[in-house]
Amino acid sequence: MSRHTPGPWDASGQGGEFTIWRRYRDGEGRRVHRPVAQALDVAGMSFEERAANAGLIAAAPDLLAALRALVDLDDGDKPSLWPISAELEAGRVAIAKAEGR
Repeated sequence: MSRHTPGPWDASGQGGEFTIWRRYRDGEGRRVHRPVAQALDVAGMSFEERAANAGLIAAAPDLLAALRALVDLDDGDKPSLWPISAELEAGRVAIAKAEGR
């Protein structure tokens, strides 16, 4: 499994850049925000597109966790999940990509 910065992440914008933040509580219960990444002002990219990209990046840990939970429902022996087997395989591929496998 890759060692990405754990979530939850938030996105905030200032000027033409958006910063992705990890929010958590430290050992003493204080709220901490640590920068994870930036969605930079790319030539030709609108403010709305940068905001949408930052939101997608910030949602990545939550999306990965939700996809893992869905894929874990399939133990390979549930006929009721058969119609979505292709989607489950696509989920497994996406998880592997996110984990660098």
